[in-house]
Amino acid sequence: MSTHIVLLGAGNANLQIVRWWGQTPIPGARLTLVTDSELMPYSGMIPGLISGTYRSEALTVDVVRLCEAAGVQLRLTRAEGLDPDAQRILTQDGEPVSYDQLAINIGSRPLLPCRLPEGRELQLKPLHTLEARATAMGERMKASPRIAVIGGGAAGFEMSLALERRWREHGAQVALLSSGERVGGASPAVSAYARRVLNARGITLRLGARVTGANDASLELEDGGTVPYDYGVWATPAAALPVNADLGLPLDAERGFIRVQPTLQTVEHANIYAAGDCAAFDAYPDLPRAGVFSVREGPVLWRNLQAAVSGEPATPYEPQRHYLFLLNTSDGRAIMSYGRYAAMGAWAFRWKDFIDRRWMRQFH
Repeated sequence: MSTHIVLLGAGNANLQIVRWWGQTPIPGARLTLVTDSELMPYSGMIPGLISGTYRSEALTVDVVRLCEAAGVQLRLTRAEGLDPDAQRILTQDGEPVSYDQLAINIGSRPLLPCRLPEGRELQLKPLHTLEARATAMGERMKASPRIAVIGGGAAGFEMSLALERRWREHGAQVALLSSGERVGGASPAVSAYARRVLNARGITLRLGARVTGANDASLELEDGGTVPYDYGVWATPAAALPVNADLGLPLDAERGFIRVQPTLQTVEHANIYAAGDCAAFDAYPDLPRAGVFSVREGPVLWRNLQAAVSGEPATPYEPQRHYLFLLNTSDGRAIMSYGRYAAMGAWAFRWKDFIDRRWMRQFH
């Protein structure tokens, strides 16, 4: 009997497993991917898609073709729960998927402290429908709309600039609301560059602006202030998907993410792994939810799935202390950050573009 390995979700780590399986399948095993989307965009290039720098084909993985090429069975259905004791995934189509080894890489959603009126809010996730939802919003947009991007991290910074460029012809007035005292990332140097770019593009920056509620005319802030808006875009920190609560796995009490050991194995089930945004390391509670970590977890997950089939010990994942990230400013430039160091220029965007296109070529 072969070992049945099941990948739940088409995140960065699991897509790498599919690709490597196509090159060198694990002897004595078979592989199935369970996901509800035939197409999966790469998050690092999403701001470029929204701004018009990229066409959707450049950043989208055709999951169906990838699985066919790799010899991986594909189940296009939504997971609605998990029975860890029976080793089965409960699915929307009513046909459970049994597994021997399971790797969960289902991502996250934006944290929503409140909801905005119907038709006036845009959430960044799910990524595979973002372009269509942004287009639909633009089609019903009135002249000189007030756009409030909520969340001052890397995603909010990039999206505020991408949307300003996309909706410039509408005369969009964009405001970026950050609950912290910096914008674009944790580094003071990055924040300084980011503020300079926002100012040059006419984007209003509000620091210390934590949104707690909304009505038809304005967003309500924790300090009692308000921000007038016509449309709101959620780019807030990651929150757990609702399905996490139905998996029967230990979750971190504060946020509801799946608790894992350094080996990516869940804390109570050695045959279940979790990677990317959906996972919370007990050993690394402050690890950022950034794509670079999901990508780096992929090789560890691959080695540990091989080890599980062959009966060898698992390898721990050790996050890098410093990591490179590049923020697209949607004007042919990017901000580069590595540790305490930061710089900005067209050369940084060319670097980012090279890295992103090289990543995508693996799956095309």
